[in-house]
Amino acid sequence: YYNLGDHIKSLEYVSLALPEIERFKDKIGISECYKLRGMIYESSGDHRKAIDDYDKALTYLDPASNKRN
Repeated sequence: YYNLGDHIKSLEYVSLALPEIERFKDKIGISECYKLRGMIYESSGDHRKAIDDYDKALTYLDPASNKRN
């Protein structure tokens, strides 16, 4: 839906997917969800929310936070 320009529908589906991906502790998937949300917010002109979600996406890609026990 994002590529079709339907930001409302794409945000809806990302919001549904995120808790499921978090449940599996898939850090790359979580990062991708936050990145996509950031892209949606940026395209919609909500730059503050976009920056917040881009920052969250980067947090999950930080090698220090991805070390396994």
